[in-house]
Amino acid sequence: MKVCLISPYSDFTSNAVRLLSATLRQKGHEVTSIFLVDMSFEGGYLIDFSGGYPVELLGEILEKTQDADIIGLSLLTQYYSRSIQLTQYLRKYLSVPIIWGGVHPTVRPDDCLQYADYVCVGEGEHAFPEFLDALENGDDPLSVRNIWGKRDGEVVRNASRPLLRDLDSLPYPDYGPDGHWVVSMDGRRLLPVTENLNRDYLYLGPVHEKLFTYQILTSRGCPHRCSFCGNLAMHTAAGERIGYRPRSIEHVIGELEHIHNRYGNATPVLIKEEKVRLLVDAGLRWLEIGIQSGSPRTLELFNRQWSTPARVLKSAEILKPYQKTCLIIYDLILDNPWEPLEDMLDTLKLILKLPRPYHLQSFQLIFYPGTELYDRALQDGIIKTDDTKHFRENMQQKKACYINFLFSLAGVRFVPRWVIKIMSWPLPVKIGNRPFFNRIFEGIYSVGRWLKTIFFRHPTPKNLVVDVDVP
Repeated sequence: MKVCLISPYSDFTSNAVRLLSATLRQKGHEVTSIFLVDMSFEGGYLIDFSGGYPVELLGEILEKTQDADIIGLSLLTQYYSRSIQLTQYLRKYLSVPIIWGGVHPTVRPDDCLQYADYVCVGEGEHAFPEFLDALENGDDPLSVRNIWGKRDGEVVRNASRPLLRDLDSLPYPDYGPDGHWVVSMDGRRLLPVTENLNRDYLYLGPVHEKLFTYQILTSRGCPHRCSFCGNLAMHTAAGERIGYRPRSIEHVIGELEHIHNRYGNATPVLIKEEKVRLLVDAGLRWLEIGIQSGSPRTLELFNRQWSTPARVLKSAEILKPYQKTCLIIYDLILDNPWEPLEDMLDTLKLILKLPRPYHLQSFQLIFYPGTELYDRALQDGIIKTDDTKHFRENMQQKKACYINFLFSLAGVRFVPRWVIKIMSWPLPVKIGNRPFFNRIFEGIYSVGRWLKTIFFRHPTPKNLVVDVDVP
């Protein structure tokens, strides 16, 4: 069958779509893959699809899907609104079935079936090929486990299949380039992917624009149960709690060798003292650590009691000798409605103890369906069941307020720490948190974003020019 897979993910890697594409190609299907990379997240480019796709781009997508027998979208919650827009647009002109898969359709399948013809609940590497076989052979596609759909207006909820344990049975992700298309830098066209385009986009992020970055998944699942994360919801949908499922070392090394032979570089990411030393010797250049909070109460809310400030500081000391050659990134979660000011300041104190240099990456807390915090936010009246506004929010767009301004300063290497410590004293915090000053910070953030568009817009790589003729 002719299958068109569409990825609305901001990240060019889009492992879910690439793995599914490779699996389908192995089984003889003809696959076209479209990557709608949102460059507001990648390498500093300022294309932002959070408000929807431009009509010119929708027309390009329609053109590439004209001959498809079926169209598939893989989505996270933050891409829900734009997936609705794209599905409704395609449905105006095409009569082929549209199936959604990914985390959001897994945790909210009934909602998604208001727009998609079918939904894959859970992992799709086995379910989707079986579903295609049923369509092609004239069998009932709603007899396939993990596949939900409607029959005579009623939702058919099929049983879940076990989670895939033998990850080595999967092929390596499909990087084409045949049959692959990616959005242009102006966000209005689709360009045919070439080997040079693959390389250039991998240079754009997510680390930074001057470092080739290949993201590799060495496992699925997670041994932890963080209350803000959808990992647990995926396992619950499958009726299992098996947690962490690793690939074999041989299979991981095989994928890295495959990419190294193709592009000449690769960057795996792991941690712990002996591992860090070995990985840096092997070429590790980027390490991202999720601190999330320095407050014991907030860590308990997040189900991350094991990630204590003492443990974070110990890890930071282990990494200190490698900071000149390896980019260290610390992740934080801000804008937590249950977190009092004193707990936020505990996190700030922890950050100020970390050895420089490092990159501080902060996100606002977003309530994703299927997570513990989503249920609690509903119960506490913070969000409403039918309100999808929080789905569309940019997790990197923090609130403009004094305390977040202090966190921004803490991530700037040349700002003296004693200045931030003075600014975090009770009196400056009390004054800075007044509504008048919050409006000032909103203005500062707006000016900062405007300056970024002028001074920090990276030049378009020569292979990504948007004025080429596309056949």
